[in-house]
Amino acid sequence: MEDIEKMDEKLETQIGENGAKVSGGQKQRIQIARTLLETRNVNIFDDSLSALDAETEKKVLKTITNEVKDNILIVVSNKISMMEDMDRVYLLVDGKILDSGAHQELLQRNQLYQELESYEKEGELL
Repeated sequence: MEDIEKMDEKLETQIGENGAKVSGGQKQRIQIARTLLETRNVNIFDDSLSALDAETEKKVLKTITNEVKDNILIVVSNKISMMEDMDRVYLLVDGKILDSGAHQELLQRNQLYQELESYEKEGELL
């Protein structure tokens, strides 16, 4: 990824204790890049893009999707925008599945999902 390519020692660059020499977004992108170096049948990203702006988030998610190819990708996020290109979305409330389906299906039939998307677009939900 771009951040690693800019570093003098690429993947071997020391980024300080707990990543002190990089931003939160850079830490997340570096960890994702390191994770994608290994081929896995199941890839789980649990709110791993939370420190990224919306544009970078979409680029990174597209890269992740391309890298995992036909393997299983599970994305856990409280951002509706992260779910737009997923095959299936599970809407969880209090640990229980309230609804599931493709992003567009949920937008058409689920009021809570519609409200969450609306709040997110208005900048009220981070």
